[in-house]
Amino acid sequence: MSGLLKSTTIKDNQVDYIEYEFLPGVRKLLVDSVPKSKAISVIDAVSEYIAKKLGLSVQQFEARLLLPTYEQDNLAIKIRPFAKIKAEVFRRLGGIYAHIAEDLENNSLQALQDFPPLQTLEYEVATISIKHDHKHTINLKEFIFEVATIELNKSKYTTEVTINRQQQQNQYFAENLDNLENKIQLEMVQIPHGTFLMGAPRGEDYTMHNEFPQHEVTVPTFFMSKYPITQAQWKAVANLPQVSKKLELEPSYFKGDNLPVEQISWYDAVEFCARLSNHTQKEYRLPTEAEWEYACRAGTTTPFHFGETITSELANYNALEIYATGRQGQNRRHTTDVGHFAVANAFGLYDMHGNVWEWCIDDWHNGYDDAPIDGTAWLRRFENNDKYSGKVLRGGSWFDVPEECRSACRSTYFAGYEYYFFGFRVVCNVF
Repeated sequence: MSGLLKSTTIKDNQVDYIEYEFLPGVRKLLVDSVPKSKAISVIDAVSEYIAKKLGLSVQQFEARLLLPTYEQDNLAIKIRPFAKIKAEVFRRLGGIYAHIAEDLENNSLQALQDFPPLQTLEYEVATISIKHDHKHTINLKEFIFEVATIELNKSKYTTEVTINRQQQQNQYFAENLDNLENKIQLEMVQIPHGTFLMGAPRGEDYTMHNEFPQHEVTVPTFFMSKYPITQAQWKAVANLPQVSKKLELEPSYFKGDNLPVEQISWYDAVEFCARLSNHTQKEYRLPTEAEWEYACRAGTTTPFHFGETITSELANYNALEIYATGRQGQNRRHTTDVGHFAVANAFGLYDMHGNVWEWCIDDWHNGYDDAPIDGTAWLRRFENNDKYSGKVLRGGSWFDVPEECRSACRSTYFAGYEYYFFGFRVVCNVF
């Protein structure tokens, strides 16, 4: 590598930590000399390697890259060179990658100097109870859907994957989002009350430390949208009167009325729920993390509601990677229409694995110690409206490897950020 690299200045307190960087112009020549897909693959591989070394998931590491650096943050200072490299490479790739590069440069590469010390804030909490005199009458309808499960038939040398299909039924109600034509509807599926084990069991492949300890949670009955919110549904609600913040009518990178809406921040999703609640006079909100996992599992205890593995015949994810003894499949590199695979879980919910990550209402906690056991949201004791507050994401996306799409897999990102694999679905309490 003589003539390509040079060492940077070594700080007195880091004599064992030496950084190297390319000479001016070398990285540009290397990036320009390799195909776009190869450059992205290299960045992804290095990200995964560093994340594992730090004990983080890839999503957590990517989120950490975007957090502004302050002088006492030793971890951020060490990963800052990679953020710089990633920004330079992505800027040259253009398109959506240029937007990611801009975020990296505007955040992690701009250090926060003289970070102020934390101070204790004393406050009083006032609780206001509002009684509603009206009751909602809803018309529950039966619907029939197909459930798919994966059976693994293992022999001495091979494993055969068989997809079994059967019909089941559940109840739902439909919410009209356009008052004049009634062409855009939101279908809300009834999720029965029950008790389940939340988190990953010991021995499940590719688990993360934040998925433990597994614990019993009891969840009351609620309704959840059959699909992730679509772009048509988003546009209908975004046209309703504003509650707290403005919403873009067409925020998604991938365009299509029946595609899931993406490039949605947590705050955007909360505003959507507020407008929908005002429009319908029902209480719509994001699901709690416990509600989400309970609804996703639908009575199963396996890594996926399909069974021990997953296949690109049933879900949209990066199937070039294999989970357990499954098989390699297709990497579509974009979202698919909601319900595209025409299979649901046992509750009648579609696209719970892959397609887009889904926001939950909960604040991020790095594990389940002291977590609620009644299905309620796990929120911090103080209100945090900061753009950088961490919120929970579930389900994985078209972009992610299969282990990121497991029922127990948890991720987090900043509430004020949106990306082309962040979407959501909504829930509604029993009336």
